[in-house]
Amino acid sequence: MPVNSFILVFNEMKRFLVTLMGAFAVIFVLDRAVGFMLKTGYEHTRYGAIGRKNEIVNHVKSDIIILGSSRALHHYVPQVISDSTGLSCYNCGQGGQGIIYHYALLRAMTERYMPKMIVYELTYAYDVETSDNSRFLGEIRTLNHRGCADSILYRLGNMEKLKMMSHIYPYNSLVFHIIGDEWQKKNLTAQYGYIPKFGRLNPAYTKPKAPTKDSTVDSVKLSFLKKFISEFAPQTKLVVFVSPEYEIKAGDRNYSMVQQLCQEHGVAFVNRNSDPDISHNPSLFIDNVHLNDEGATRYTRSICGIIRDVLNAVR
Repeated sequence: MPVNSFILVFNEMKRFLVTLMGAFAVIFVLDRAVGFMLKTGYEHTRYGAIGRKNEIVNHVKSDIIILGSSRALHHYVPQVISDSTGLSCYNCGQGGQGIIYHYALLRAMTERYMPKMIVYELTYAYDVETSDNSRFLGEIRTLNHRGCADSILYRLGNMEKLKMMSHIYPYNSLVFHIIGDEWQKKNLTAQYGYIPKFGRLNPAYTKPKAPTKDSTVDSVKLSFLKKFISEFAPQTKLVVFVSPEYEIKAGDRNYSMVQQLCQEHGVAFVNRNSDPDISHNPSLFIDNVHLNDEGATRYTRSICGIIRDVLNAVR
């Protein structure tokens, strides 16, 4: 009787394990199949924000590239820079992203080629100030299959190594974006990646943001900024800009650590945050921190001489 009971229990456990292994096998196959379809759909999207990102990662080979947050995206007009330098230029800025994402993006791009110059727009909130860096994970995950982003992901998220074992995970929040970008067919690459803003700020209804000069410096962001500068400054021309904000005062933000880092590596650091010709003119802004198209064109023209000087400088 005890023997029969043991055999019965053993058979039940065996059936359970077989069922469990079968379930895991089905989940594994589905994850790979659905993940492959999502990845393929993502990489073949030609329009909208995803299409623009695919163009940047896979095809752009411009002499000069612009990196940085939405302030890079909306403040630097590639055609103006090309007309001034005689070199091709592409705006690779990305809204809501800072040095952590752009370091990963640049590693992906430089697997194909090395630009003659990198222009980086420094944004205090995304490149200096302490904040939740997990906000940058979403855009970096889609770069991971290139092998250029895994260490970055694992540093920002404790569970990312486990989560990234799933092939669905990098794209699970992008399904509707993939469909929407293809359906709407918005061409965001027509002006070499630059996306202009139109309209004017009304100063009567807009209060400038409080300065954040006393905020804590984010050691993680600073470490990626060091990686970015130390790795790429020896390989190409590099310049770091801070473009104008509306009614910001000189010294309201503390960039001394970044300036020192740039000096140590022979990189030009140009702070135009409180440019007197732009920062006090509301007709050149769409909001407190973003220039409109007219303001972006004026600002870009004003820095072309600096860009030419950096290009022509002897190492």
